[in-house]
Amino acid sequence: MKKWLPLAVIILLMIVAYFLGLPKYLTFESIKMHREDLLTHIENHPILMPALFILLYIVAVSLFLPGGIILTLLGGFSFKIP
Repeated sequence: MKKWLPLAVIILLMIVAYFLGLPKYLTFESIKMHREDLLTHIENHPILMPALFILLYIVAVSLFLPGGIILTLLGGFSFKIP
């Protein structure tokens, strides 16, 4: 029974993420609409925003949420090295 616990937790988190509507925020249209806000937050919080992005990326990829490609492109666009 203990060996199935991690799988059950992942499935439960996937269901919660789906019903909260998280995949709808990982679209090109959503990012396009909030582009200026994202760039402003990144400029104002240079340490916090990359850490939050990494956390979001880990959660999205580990829960198999759609949008991994979009997050990859967003990370490259948002956190480019000067």
